[in-house]
Amino acid sequence: MRVGLLYDLANPPHIARDDAEFYAHELDQIERADAWGIGGVWFTEHHFTADYTANPLVMIAAAAGRTKRAALGTGILIPCLYHPVRLAEEIATLDVLSNGRVEIGVGLGWAIEEFKAFGVDPARRAGIVRETLEILRLAWTEDVFSYRGMYFSLDDVRVRPKPVQKPHPPIWGGATTVAGAERVARWRLPLLWVEPEISRAYMAAYVAEGFPVGEADIDGYINMFVCDDPAATWPEVRQYFLYQARRPDIKSRRAGPGGAISDRREITLDDIERQRETGDILVVTPKEAVEAVRKRAGGFPVSGFFCHNRICGMPDVLSDRHVELLAKHVAPALQAD
Repeated sequence: MRVGLLYDLANPPHIARDDAEFYAHELDQIERADAWGIGGVWFTEHHFTADYTANPLVMIAAAAGRTKRAALGTGILIPCLYHPVRLAEEIATLDVLSNGRVEIGVGLGWAIEEFKAFGVDPARRAGIVRETLEILRLAWTEDVFSYRGMYFSLDDVRVRPKPVQKPHPPIWGGATTVAGAERVARWRLPLLWVEPEISRAYMAAYVAEGFPVGEADIDGYINMFVCDDPAATWPEVRQYFLYQARRPDIKSRRAGPGGAISDRREITLDDIERQRETGDILVVTPKEAVEAVRKRAGGFPVSGFFCHNRICGMPDVLSDRHVELLAKHVAPALQAD
């Protein structure tokens, strides 16, 4: 099983570290984790906020120059905010620069402010993403291609360079709901989320579509922090989990099915405590981490997982130790599975 790290580059306003120094630290940490054998490095995407990076592809380019082995992915990229031809060119170039280590996790997105700024109708995002994925595959596998769809019309397009990976870099479908997991299965994508209810829905839909069960694959996020002494560490880190859940720079309005808009409920510290009690938040030793991941993956075709390198605003000393324990202790135990 592959173990990875998710970098959102959150630099909360109440901490306000120098961006250049902060990004340099994160890249140094990525280089160390790669040398220790971490399996993947993933980058988020959200815009107009200090709580996420807006440029996952730029971060992959930077990480490619500092690493030799780890896969480099997006968790997730929002395709409807890009033109598909330009996106195909940039991802193919990154695959060349990294010598075939790029993986693309995609999702529909949910932040209304982002869709408004980029001129995207949230009600059409699923169709736009579906067509974008079709165009990416054509751009990477055909010398010259044309395309006719509801949202894009292309004639005699030639994309260069071609990716190193054949037929193309892996494309993962991100989903955090049952409906999303079913859509990922219908699109015949591997699932980028590790949670039993979502995995169950994905597998059921995958089978219902008549796709070979052996082709199904699951990787993705687990909300876990690894430390030496969870009992002593939890009172210190729960504030960062609370901030992460609130993400105040991302406005509350969210796009749902069919473009419906909903408001996000305010998360409290009591909610965070309950999430730890139920196992939705894991603050664990390396041994406990291995056991928890095996339990969550049990019965499903889970090939890997990743967790944040740091919980929002967490000091470097805590983040660095978490990454070291993951890379040196958790990863070797799970890679043997």
